[in-house]
Amino acid sequence: MVGHRWVWLCDDLCIRIRVRSSWNLIKRVIDDGLVMRGKGKDRTMKVGRVSKVACHAGLMLAFLIPACSGGGETSDSPGGGQAGAGGSGWDGGPDGFVGPDGSSEFDPDADTCAWDSKKPERAGVDIIFVIDNSHSMGDEIEKTLANINAFASKIANSGLDYQVIMLSAKGTNLTDVSEDVPNLKGSGLTGDMPLEVCVPPPLGVGPGGSDPCGDNAPRFHHLDNFPFGIASHNGMWLAIGMYNKHYTWATDTGPDGGGWAKWARFNATKYFIMITDDDAYVPGTNEGDPSIIGNATEPYEVFDRLILKDPRYGPAGMFGTETNRKYVYNAVCGWTYPGGESMSDQEGGGCRTAAGDPNPNFAMAPGIQHQKLAQLTGGIVESICRSDWSAVLGKLADNLVTAIGCEFDLPKPSEGVLEPNKVLVQHTPEGGSPEPLTRVTDESKCDQYPNGWYYDDNVAPTRIVLCPGACSTIGAADTGQLDVLMGCQGPAPK
Repeated sequence: MVGHRWVWLCDDLCIRIRVRSSWNLIKRVIDDGLVMRGKGKDRTMKVGRVSKVACHAGLMLAFLIPACSGGGETSDSPGGGQAGAGGSGWDGGPDGFVGPDGSSEFDPDADTCAWDSKKPERAGVDIIFVIDNSHSMGDEIEKTLANINAFASKIANSGLDYQVIMLSAKGTNLTDVSEDVPNLKGSGLTGDMPLEVCVPPPLGVGPGGSDPCGDNAPRFHHLDNFPFGIASHNGMWLAIGMYNKHYTWATDTGPDGGGWAKWARFNATKYFIMITDDDAYVPGTNEGDPSIIGNATEPYEVFDRLILKDPRYGPAGMFGTETNRKYVYNAVCGWTYPGGESMSDQEGGGCRTAAGDPNPNFAMAPGIQHQKLAQLTGGIVESICRSDWSAVLGKLADNLVTAIGCEFDLPKPSEGVLEPNKVLVQHTPEGGSPEPLTRVTDESKCDQYPNGWYYDDNVAPTRIVLCPGACSTIGAADTGQLDVLMGCQGPAPK
């Protein structure tokens, strides 16, 4: 056996070759003997039967060996055979090829199979901004709008399939802080005038056009909790409360179907970014089924159980499960950053910019519930009191690209049903040769096998996840090619 190929001769034997991107297909070797055919990037090669008479006579063997080796000598070292005069230079691989039974030994009675190669798509991400519209948030809204396009540009440049959904009051008001306004925004309701968010182009549409500050499909959607916006303490709840309805404070009800569920993609990771200078309140009895909430008392626990289990936030599995969440919660809140200061407990205990900062700021509360939910879901916490918000949103973008940029949707085979144990993954660097990656059982094995990959769920996988070591070289900005080879038994996971 040479590199990544088998040669099976005589009777019902076949030759099976795993073909590289760079190889030129051999059109025909012999009229009634070996016929090879390729199908674009699927790179599946099947070989017809060898004539029994020719095989027994030794004629086919004499012809085949030069064809496989390119007329020159073959090599069993990584990289496979070198092309000789008139040869094709078939390329081998570092760890050899395996047969249908997982071994590298020739077995003429083994079931035959054929490789089906697909280029996987990077996993999608739905980025949900939730911005507090209370009267203390004017400076933070301005900083968000000044940096949101740079944030989106970094995501776009990574190659990720993304969209941004904004949950916040829609408009241009950043100065009117009137309270108890009758017929607020013509709604017939009384309330405080919210500070508003109007995302500028190119991500948003800005204040002009037929839908000022509105959608810029397919990348950007803005959902307004009309007429009140997001208040100081209800942002965490409204992040899911607005999922399937236009939520309002006045009645705690709204028309089903008016929420952001219509934009949410089932297979996409939901990446929440909460921006607030306050904390979250405990949802009331009308905001969740006690049988789902159970003994959870803290807001972050209630949020997690509702979003994972409440059928209102379906279909089932939209946000994952407790063991495999498909959402990440990040918080820009009143956390006191290194070098910053904190307000006194009597003042709420939130962050405050360091003395002498040219752009002083403070938070009403540290946002403990937001911090706990971020910790639970693997998100990050940033301080709303920082002066440089390019770094704040830049960190959020970098974390997203690092975490999700190395997740790939598991492709479907051309025919039949995918068998998870019959999958191999290989990466071809730009201008280089294919390099197989090692399948591991889970993330805990990544330190031992840095070039590894694993499934998001070993029982019912939907994604391929690269280990950090592989991710560092095959990240979202990689210019090489990742291939998923399906159909033949691969090595057992490490």
